Amino acid sequence: MFENYRKTFPALFVSRSCGTFVAALMIALLLVSVPVASALAQTPQPPSNVTVLPGYSITAVTTGLNFPTAMTFYRDTIWVTEEGTATSPPAVKQIDKKGNVTTMLTATMLPAGTMVSPLTGIVFDRGWFWLIHRQTNSTNAPGVPVGAISLFRPNDPVGTFQTLIAGFPSFGD
Repeated sequence: MFENYRKTFPALFVSRSCGTFVAALMIALLLVSVPVASALAQTPQPPSNVTVLPGYSITAVTTGLNFPTAMTFYRDTIWVTEEGTATSPPAVKQIDKKGNVTTMLTATMLPAGTMVSPLTGIVFDRGWFWLIHRQTNSTNAPGVPVGAISLFRPNDPVGTFQTLIAGFPSFGD
């Protein structure tokens, strides 16, 4: 089932068969949260705060993401959500098999309040990315942050973005 991902991202898959996919996801989540070590670095290096057990190996896919919160796979790419900070909006980014990062969608590309931090989940299914996030422009509670589930197509995230459900409690409930 995951053979295409193993071929596309061989470094994500550990050398043991037991729990390969789970281990790969754990490693990938650790790697995408690594701050940029050096702007001049040709190849991303594994972080120094990760312990690799004997018999296993890891390779950084990319570095420099800003508070990644979730990831999913689409074709030969990884799509990552970033929480967003005071200086950078929440974002959805695409990572190709060479480690290049492309910003596909940010809160500033949509009407104000449509996509508010944090972005907490993303999954690809049947041609759509499903995004779990907050918004403040809900018709039922304008200005109040509420949980939302939205979807968009990979070839036109802004033009196809639509919120399906909004109004979930989002104050830690």
